[in-house]
Amino acid sequence: MKDEEKSKKQLISDLMEYRQRIAKLEESEASNKKANENSDLISGSKSQTKTDDHLLKENQEILEYLKKSRLFSHLPDRILEQLLPLSHLEDYPAGSEILTEGAMNNKIFFLMNGTVSVSAGGNKFSKLRRKGDIFGEMSIISKKPCSASVVAETPVKLFSIKAQFIGEYTDIEANELENILYRIFAMILTEKLSLTNKKAQQYETIHKDLLREIDERNKYTKALQESESRYRLLAHNISDIIWIFDLDESRFSFISPSVEGITGIKAGDITDFRLDDILTPLSLELANKVLEDELATASRTFDAERSQRLELELYHKDGSTLWTETVAKFMYDKNHQPIAILGATRDINDRKKLQDQLFKSQKMESLGLLAGGVAHDLNNVLSGIVSYPELLLMKLPAESEFRKPLKTIQESGNRAVAIVQDLLTVARGVAITKEPENLNGLVSDYFGSPEFERLKGFSPGVTFKTNLAEDLLNIYASDIHIRKILMNLIGNAAEEIKENGTVSVSTDNRFLDRKLKGYEQIDIGEYAVLAVADDGPGISTRDLKRVFEPFYTKKKMGKSGTGLGLSVVWNVMRDHQGYIDVKTDENGTLFELYFPVARHALLKKDIDLSLTDYQGNGESILIVDDIASQREISSMILDMLGYKYKSVASGEEAIEYLAQNTVDLILLDMIMDPGINGDETYLRIIKTRPGQKAIILSGFSETDDVKNTQSLGAGKYLKKPITIEKLGVAIKEELAK
Repeated sequence: MKDEEKSKKQLISDLMEYRQRIAKLEESEASNKKANENSDLISGSKSQTKTDDHLLKENQEILEYLKKSRLFSHLPDRILEQLLPLSHLEDYPAGSEILTEGAMNNKIFFLMNGTVSVSAGGNKFSKLRRKGDIFGEMSIISKKPCSASVVAETPVKLFSIKAQFIGEYTDIEANELENILYRIFAMILTEKLSLTNKKAQQYETIHKDLLREIDERNKYTKALQESESRYRLLAHNISDIIWIFDLDESRFSFISPSVEGITGIKAGDITDFRLDDILTPLSLELANKVLEDELATASRTFDAERSQRLELELYHKDGSTLWTETVAKFMYDKNHQPIAILGATRDINDRKKLQDQLFKSQKMESLGLLAGGVAHDLNNVLSGIVSYPELLLMKLPAESEFRKPLKTIQESGNRAVAIVQDLLTVARGVAITKEPENLNGLVSDYFGSPEFERLKGFSPGVTFKTNLAEDLLNIYASDIHIRKILMNLIGNAAEEIKENGTVSVSTDNRFLDRKLKGYEQIDIGEYAVLAVADDGPGISTRDLKRVFEPFYTKKKMGKSGTGLGLSVVWNVMRDHQGYIDVKTDENGTLFELYFPVARHALLKKDIDLSLTDYQGNGESILIVDDIASQREISSMILDMLGYKYKSVASGEEAIEYLAQNTVDLILLDMIMDPGINGDETYLRIIKTRPGQKAIILSGFSETDDVKNTQSLGAGKYLKKPITIEKLGVAIKEELAK
């Protein structure tokens, strides 16, 4: 009790000492105030009246606040009125610093409205927003600098009391003032202590709950770590890509390292990618459509096991694309709302290629079955259209009016034969004879041909240019098929140019010391390259993938071609063990054809022959064909060439005839119905007549049956329809053996 009395005396002594110091400050302040009042009197009494009104209004507002305050309402009016000179209403805009950490303070603040934040050491630790909340009292009690800063977070209104100046401005006795201050401080501290105790109890309860939760979480974490360890071991070693796609952020939240082995992109990099950085446009469209449908389904029905399987085309880091198979399902929150997609992606590029090859193979096989059957019948029909005009033209005088229409019929038949030949080339592949050729010579021949002159007539706005390498190496090739390539590529290039433009044809030698990845992969080696370029609008990405498919064309039906042109180019290049590269953009298209070089000299070309060069000498020939018109055409040709002939309608008849007769040569059809075919017929004939000479005629391409018959001893194979010169030369060569 004595110590407490001593402490009070010390506090009063300190207050008296500080009061003397404040008195000096107030004396100075009073002098300044008086000077200001004199100045106001000089400027006019109107301003003074306004100030007095403002002070009166503020004092009334303060007095009203004190009477309602839980801290001051118990005080008598005389004391409240005595506190007015020490009290102020203060407005602070947002961001204002009211108290500064480390600075002295002489006020107690009471919050009327708004929000302030309290911080120490640069860290905010509390906010005051309740009307009547108090701050600044601890620095008054301790007489030490503020231990925290107070900043207005919103515009605030404060009521303040200059507590240290009580006694300087009031008539209240010191002991009564001291009691008032202690009661106020005691109430403040009691309130804060009560609040602190309540919060401490709450924190203790929360702490216990947290300890229990931490214990549970530790158990779950340990189990999760073990599970995650097994999962990561699996995810890091499996070849498939395991991934999680966050639906809210539209990005990958996890992706396994195996993504680098498939796409060339590191897992850490791909998490920042958007879907359109990864998926090709068509696959992106498919993925978005499936996602939209699945989200709609999930909004109606919850099925945690529901999944989708998609084949998607991805971009590789090197710019190429690859096919993948993805299985994906939603991950849900506790409210059964989709929050992410869990997926596994597998590389199926090789499988996809095999499927495409199988599909193309089946497609070509079906086309081959169709073309093979149709071609045989068509070629038999075309034989009359081609051969009869030739026979008639040889008999008609030069001035005959029938020569022109007959030539038109013959040319039409030859064009039909060329179309059938294209169909067979695309459908089944044709065994072709290749000899050393030079692309420069073949290009020059085409540019001097009637076909090229006709193309120029159809393309008046197109300029055709050539740039042929002087030292171009030779290749093994079929000149007829290379001519088809030139005709198709140059013709297509000219058609791509709508008005005016240029088609350029060039050749050069190239040595590849590494594989070239273009439209298709080109192996290491020496090549003679044929290039055809145009400055047309280019080929779209979608069309480029299908440009070599049979019957795929963007041209108007009936306007140009059959849709076989580029398919013929592709198949001829396959037969020549060559490669095709295609480059295209909005400025034009470039086709580059790579032919393996041949280190052999060119053969001498045949010279034009006259009828006497392949005229016969009365040798006997047996015609074996199941079609009467074919037998008739062959008979007329043989008669014109000076041969004796006999015709039969089947293989069985031929065997029966040769059992009693001999012939110098057989013209043998390969497909005959009904009865045995040409292969079986020849096999039976040579059993009784070994070494029997024969020439094979067929409307089909050179099949295995043809090759087998030739292996038994038969000679040349001629494809229907035949011309007089071709048949005459073949017979002459075979008889001369």
